[in-house]
Amino acid sequence: MNILTKELQEGIASNPFRVGQIYTRKIVYSICNPGKIWDKGGNWSTGYATAGKKLIIFMNMDTPGRTGHDYNNSYDLENREIKWCGKTGTRPDTPLIMNLIEGFSVPHFFARWDCNDPNFTYIGIGLAESFEEDYVSNAGTAIRFTLRCLEQQKDLKN
Repeated sequence: MNILTKELQEGIASNPFRVGQIYTRKIVYSICNPGKIWDKGGNWSTGYATAGKKLIIFMNMDTPGRTGHDYNNSYDLENREIKWCGKTGTRPDTPLIMNLIEGFSVPHFFARWDCNDPNFTYIGIGLAESFEEDYVSNAGTAIRFTLRCLEQQKDLKN
């Protein structure tokens, strides 16, 4: 962990998102899946989805999600540190999580501070520094990552 892999370097170089910009899930989907029709269901309606090597993470900050799940996600703007939980019961040996740990996926973080607002602010690409396997969040036990945001931010809510 904490290694800037080839996949992460390429992800930064070809990043279609801009830090501080506002996106909806539908807009992110259309950027990640050009020419495909938005299907409101599935992983794109929950905390995270994949598109190629991109891991698209929609985080709720200081608020539970619409289903009531509160994973205690946070972002420290000054230190560019993201604390993010996978879904309840997620383990390090889950393929999606293994790819994040090993740096084979490029995690893009989108955050919102009101679960009723469909708009998310793009925080940036995170580099996994460490994880806690059995973190007890308000939503239950899950894997919790500490990541360093690789891009500079300005004027984000925190």
